[in-house]
Amino acid sequence: MELYLVRHAQSEANAGNHEGENLLTALGKLQAGKLSKSLRNLKFDKIYCSNLERAKQTLNISLGSDLDSEIIFTDSINEFSKGIYENSDKEFKKALKEFEGGFGEYRAPDGENIFDVEKRASDFLSQIYRDNNYGDTILIMSHGFFLRVLISIILNKPVKEIEFFRLQNTCITTISHDSSKKIIHYDLGNISHLIS
Repeated sequence: MELYLVRHAQSEANAGNHEGENLLTALGKLQAGKLSKSLRNLKFDKIYCSNLERAKQTLNISLGSDLDSEIIFTDSINEFSKGIYENSDKEFKKALKEFEGGFGEYRAPDGENIFDVEKRASDFLSQIYRDNNYGDTILIMSHGFFLRVLISIILNKPVKEIEFFRLQNTCITTISHDSSKKIIHYDLGNISHLIS
């Protein structure tokens, strides 16, 4: 099985605008267009996409709408939830600063912490293995925090190690498994399509 894990293109929030809908910026749309150079010639057996608009926009720009692949939009791979602070990054950062726990442990009211996302990512990975075949090529269009957690699970690393790496907008992580789910090869956070 080959997994292509792709972070969405630059959104308004990524650019520092945390008000209103979190859609792609003009730069984000350009990034998604460049992403298509890496993805368009690949044949995906199935595509999983976050149901948040920035991921959907990235998928649509990079692959278009005339795909033969089955597309599943799911909140299972949405970004971590900031709960009551979802549309107020300033308030979330204030609450986070006041929190005295370790990295990723803060859970806003009605939100998630790193361990909640780890459980959700683990359940999603089990679904991927259960619902797909060994030889399938799968695209997962999601978000930076979620994908870092998912990668840590796949690579069998402690989830808190995501503090030490970032995934840039439209980066592609590829992970190849054999039939026993042993990793044959992985390439973390490739952005070569942005320079071409």
